Amino acid sequence: MNNVFDFDPQKICPHPNQMEISGKSVSDKEICEILDSYITQVRKDKFTEILENRTYSITSVLENFYDMGNINAIVRSSEAFGIMSMHLIRADRTKSANRITSGAHKWCDFFDWDSTPECISSLKKAGYKVATTSLASDAVEITELDFTQKWAFVFGNEHIGVSEEAAKLADVNVLIPSVGFTQSFNVSVAAAICLQQAYSKRKNTFGKMGDLTLEEKEAIRAFYYIKSIKYGDALVKKLFQN
Repeated sequence: MNNVFDFDPQKICPHPNQMEISGKSVSDKEICEILDSYITQVRKDKFTEILENRTYSITSVLENFYDMGNINAIVRSSEAFGIMSMHLIRADRTKSANRITSGAHKWCDFFDWDSTPECISSLKKAGYKVATTSLASDAVEITELDFTQKWAFVFGNEHIGVSEEAAKLADVNVLIPSVGFTQSFNVSVAAAICLQQAYSKRKNTFGKMGDLTLEEKEAIRAFYYIKSIKYGDALVKKLFQN
């Protein structure tokens, strides 16, 4: 089961509650039931705990990155803070998001984009406020953002930072406070700081990071069950052929 999706502003969670498997329409609950014996109780309990802290309300946007190491670092930070989705803007679509979805990355959703305007426009249609990070004179401190709203953080590439397009289209430019000689942070560090702020503020406000609906949790649980089993896709197809 792939976790690289097309983005629909009307349905931010891309996981369906019904899917076609071996020519049959199968629900998320049926998938979990048929795979139940293949997953330990400890693992199931972990999924329940993680799903309570998953959110689509905060997302990361990576604009034209060159260094796969930085991409991996930001994806790891995003997943660790409960963020369910990431958006990858790359002119070279041959570098598919599939290349970075191994390991911890398989638990998140990825959206590939051809251009910055297309990505930001779609995110705004979905109700996100868009923030860029730079040292611009109009920047506000990251601590001032209202994290009860949906936010998309655009992180620019290692050489030039966020593009002029992104800066113009963003709702706000944020600054990470620094009191040393160093004025800026490595992009993966900057991303981790922004996402930690989102986590901390949302936990203080809501008591937890997550805000998935019950339907979203069940759809993602089925996705996680398949992902947690070696050759899970093939196993599910085989089981539903009977």
